[in-house]
Amino acid sequence: MFSRTVIAGCAGLLLLVACGGWKEVRMELPELNSAGSLRTEIDRALREVKEAQAALSPDAGKARQPLAAAVESLHRLADYYVPVLIARDAAYNAYRLFQLRDNNAAVKEIDVAADTLAKTAEAGGGALNKTVQEPLDALGEAKLAVTGDRPEAGQTLQRAVYLLNGLIVKGGLVAREE
Repeated sequence: MFSRTVIAGCAGLLLLVACGGWKEVRMELPELNSAGSLRTEIDRALREVKEAQAALSPDAGKARQPLAAAVESLHRLADYYVPVLIARDAAYNAYRLFQLRDNNAAVKEIDVAADTLAKTAEAGGGALNKTVQEPLDALGEAKLAVTGDRPEAGQTLQRAVYLLNGLIVKGGLVAREE
């Protein structure tokens, strides 16, 4: 159940927006490297699972299979999901910055998304290269549209974010195609 404070805050925000009192507010937030923290946790979990595998007795066949599956899942997280999430977040940030009319910062975020996605595809090879091509192309189109301050830039960025979301949704299928 929502608290009265949350409901009152939401009502106040709605009233502020309805009365035309909304002002664009931008503030610098500290860089939070959640993806780096996630990678650290994945690396830690991989080490611990590998230690558990090494500690198993030779007759522990039933335990080896789930541990091997855990290692595979952790690699999929580190090598696919985390980079795609970073790319999606950068593309979303680009869209937000574009809406705030900060095209230079938006282009930098598009570059982060494209570079991250390209490195992921390069490391994954084969099927992954084919899968990320459409989102990479969309990011390239978005960069051209934002740089040229074209009217379709917002829609182009939305499409790139949509395609990156699709990579996350179908991620398990993509990561297993190799």
